[in-house]
Amino acid sequence: TSSPEPTATSITASPSITASAKVSENSFVLSQTLSTDLFSIKYPKDMTVDQSNGTPPRIYKTGPTQKGQTEMYDGLILTFETASNDNKKTLSEFVKNRTETDPNHSEIIEQPTLVKLNNYTASKYRSRGQGEYDTYVIESIDKSSFIIITILAEDPTKMGFQRLSVEILNSIMLKK
Repeated sequence: TSSPEPTATSITASPSITASAKVSENSFVLSQTLSTDLFSIKYPKDMTVDQSNGTPPRIYKTGPTQKGQTEMYDGLILTFETASNDNKKTLSEFVKNRTETDPNHSEIIEQPTLVKLNNYTASKYRSRGQGEYDTYVIESIDKSSFIIITILAEDPTKMGFQRLSVEILNSIMLKK
């Protein structure tokens, strides 16, 4: 017999992050939409969308101390990748394989756990490479693909980037 899958919990911004942010609780208006064949997600109009040169789409916003043409040290970046599920892996199998072979992240610092993103079950893990990244993996409704969302949120000036990333993640709508 196989052991049951763990129960997923909803993600929310931690109270310490929300309390220390310089923005009011209702200041993030998610008025723009990034849409692909598999999903749509909302984000604020003051974020930039980059879908250039066939790279995975990403949305980002920089903080007041971020300098151009350098790695991100004050800002928020969300990158959206997809992977086909040709081998019919479960979410757990796919994430296990990814955490063992992902060349972008040299060290897993938080093991995968199940979370809820807008009522969809996702697997979340944290890794360290050139920065610390939270990665969320969601299986498409028809189980043909996985959506991989990688987040880098560096917030030295307390702009509320962590809370904003949670609000964006919780706006996701799967299409198939």
